[in-house]
Amino acid sequence: MISVRKLYKNFGKQKVLGGVDLDVSPGEVMALVGKNGCGKSTLIQAIAGLIPVDAGTVIIDEVPIGTRYHPVLRRVGFVFDQPIYVEGFSGWKYLEFLSRLYGLDKTESQRRATELLEFFDLPKDKKKITDYSKGMKKKVSFAAALIHKPRYLILDEPFDGMDAATVLKASEQLRKLAVQGTGVLLVTHHNGLIRDLATTVATMEQGKIRQVQPVEVWWQELPSLLRSAALTDFSGD
Repeated sequence: MISVRKLYKNFGKQKVLGGVDLDVSPGEVMALVGKNGCGKSTLIQAIAGLIPVDAGTVIIDEVPIGTRYHPVLRRVGFVFDQPIYVEGFSGWKYLEFLSRLYGLDKTESQRRATELLEFFDLPKDKKKITDYSKGMKKKVSFAAALIHKPRYLILDEPFDGMDAATVLKASEQLRKLAVQGTGVLLVTHHNGLIRDLATTVATMEQGKIRQVQPVEVWWQELPSLLRSAALTDFSGD
């Protein structure tokens, strides 16, 4: 389980996280929703150890992690709101490089890199990620999160910029992983995907988790206009 306990973060005088408590269990797909600026991306960066926090802790499988990188984070795959990649690397080189960092041997690293490039329909040539489109960069980020077959996935707008066919394929893969026991924390503005993918929904307001509820309850409480609009997004309906 990933547990966040009393997490606080200020940027100067601006309070961004105001004591966040959250649990993500194996096999659970939790959607994290809230208005822009409520602290969702900051929370994910804090869990990843990318930014220091003012107070609180993150616990992964009963192991508390600090603000510096901790080996237990290898159990997690991240997609951040802004794609992260190595300048000058092709998609294949980047994925192969990451898998070696995660401890895969050369043969398995190359196999996983090729497998994920094919899954996301990404170039296998030497074209640099820098020259990819926005959607292609997001695909690389998603592939990088999956490369080491993590126990948990924390995904911040992972589908942003992707074509609809890839969104549906990636969504189905997330369903399969959850059935196999992968815990997922998902930030997306596509309500249809939340309805189809999530088991629970955590609502964030002003730097705090206000409520966690079953996705069925959240969907019924969603205004009818938003429910109708959701049926035209990437839900596949």
